[in-house]
Amino acid sequence: MQKATRLIFCLFIVLLFIFPSIGEAAGQVKNADEVANETENFKKVQSLISDGTIYDIGLSTDPYTAITWMRTYYPSFDELCEDSITIESLRKMIEAEEEDTLRKILLEEWLHYLVYGTVTAEGVRVASYEWKDDTVPYTLVLPSRKTIPALKYIGSRTPPRYPNDSDYSAILKKSSSYRYNCHAFSWYFGGDVSGIANSDLLQIPDPKRFYKYGYSPYCVTEVGTPRKGDIVIYIPCSCQSEAHSQKKPVHSATILSVSGSTHNKIIVRSKWGIFGEYQHAISECPYYLSILPHGDSSCSPGRIEYYRPSHQFSSYKPLNTGFHNVICYCCGVISHKEPHSFIYSAGIYRCSKCGFKQVSPSSYEEE
Repeated sequence: MQKATRLIFCLFIVLLFIFPSIGEAAGQVKNADEVANETENFKKVQSLISDGTIYDIGLSTDPYTAITWMRTYYPSFDELCEDSITIESLRKMIEAEEEDTLRKILLEEWLHYLVYGTVTAEGVRVASYEWKDDTVPYTLVLPSRKTIPALKYIGSRTPPRYPNDSDYSAILKKSSSYRYNCHAFSWYFGGDVSGIANSDLLQIPDPKRFYKYGYSPYCVTEVGTPRKGDIVIYIPCSCQSEAHSQKKPVHSATILSVSGSTHNKIIVRSKWGIFGEYQHAISECPYYLSILPHGDSSCSPGRIEYYRPSHQFSSYKPLNTGFHNVICYCCGVISHKEPHSFIYSAGIYRCSKCGFKQVSPSSYEEE
């Protein structure tokens, strides 16, 4: 009897090494409800990819901000963000994607938001990684010495065209780019980036230092009746509590023409996140959703504001050996270029306006 008992015990020990314990095996087996929930969640995430909703993450150069908007506007997207199973669904989809596709990058941003991009109990945001670490902090110094927090894209990728632009009466005017955003386009580049080198392009996350009281000097005034050349900002509804309370715009645009007082009669040009520049009515873009109230009756609407520049073109920045740019002292917008005004002294020709120096006044570039 003892011999039989010992044999049974030894056999049990061997089985422990070959197979997991019964308790562990039971813990690893998913019940039918868990499998069904995972399958249903995967299908829902897949549908957001199929219908193009996933690409709206690219409507801001800050993915955290875009995902926050989307949770307000799209209840189905918000439900998925609340479901912990979504993290596993996203991991599976990312693993199945080809390398360096925009869709994969956007899925990674969404996953990163769910895992890390939250607000702690102390109210501190855990920031997103800004397009796979291709974006670095940069401080823009204006001629007035005022500084603007900015970002520079140092990668080499180019995003595709925004797949959902056919949902709006908008005309694509310039192709997609990670290098600058809507706020930089309207407030710093004056609504025109033609002739600007890629190395000089930048993103401005928040443009309030260009127009808000307390950040003087500034060269714009808020107006009630817009006209060509004015800058438009979209202030979101109160559902976007942080942006609403701080009057932080979700979008900026430059007015091209005004044929009436309603938003569909005011034509603007703007940059749509990482995507291209579009010509459209104020109301014909994805950002117009942000000013409309969402949820229950406690959500108050946002608004459109207009700002009129009065540039002080009294500063100069060297362009090349023959010319310098004439720029606004307050905001840095370029007016035009003009030839250097050289003064000869001690063997050096120095421009009296921009300070550019060279040994000969004749060795200059025409363009």
